[in-house]
Amino acid sequence: MHSRGISMKCKEIKKTLIDYIDGNIDNDLKMILKEHLKHCKTCSEQVKLLNKVVEIYREDSPFPLPDEMRKELLKTVKKYCKK
Repeated sequence: MHSRGISMKCKEIKKTLIDYIDGNIDNDLKMILKEHLKHCKTCSEQVKLLNKVVEIYREDSPFPLPDEMRKELLKTVKKYCKK
């Protein structure tokens, strides 16, 4: 639970992970997510995995993906995060 009494369930967290990784969330939500990630190994591991996927996905990666593979990867990640 967050220090302000606000908590989020893993399913809710999962839907915000891409925005969290991209830095596209407000500070309040960021603090809630960080607090959750401190105590939830499952979500924390998902963030690590998604960070690696994002790293591979970036165009400046030392191992760039073909465009079609890049699109498919993004589609898969978005679908995963909406579950």
